[in-house]
Amino acid sequence: MGADFQRRAFHHGAAFADFNKDGRVDVVVSALNSPAKLFLNTSPGPAHWLALDLVGTRSNRSGLGARVRLTLADGSMQYNRATTSVGYASSSEPLVRFGLGPHITVTEIEVRWPSGRVQVLKQVKGDQVLTVREQ
Repeated sequence: MGADFQRRAFHHGAAFADFNKDGRVDVVVSALNSPAKLFLNTSPGPAHWLALDLVGTRSNRSGLGARVRLTLADGSMQYNRATTSVGYASSSEPLVRFGLGPHITVTEIEVRWPSGRVQVLKQVKGDQVLTVREQ
């Protein structure tokens, strides 16, 4: 994994985002008395993905707290929640991300907004950041 993973340090934060826009989640970490370090995810592909940029209209602006269920063509389901709280003393990107494996299309996406509204999208193409506006 490289020399940076072998060094001991007092780490105080980790934030996750796709910093180089290749569909893979990267991480930036901070350590006491050290500059931040960016670790780019260079795992092999091709794997398909989807990221949702939620925009609340009745709920909060970033849709934080929304619960998302994704259904793939083989019937498998994935679940995620809109949050930025995934690392200590840091905030990650507000996108809701899913790994689709070999699937290029998502059969159905169900968004349960904090307002209580439920929104369903059908036949969504993968490998994109999709903006979903609360209706």
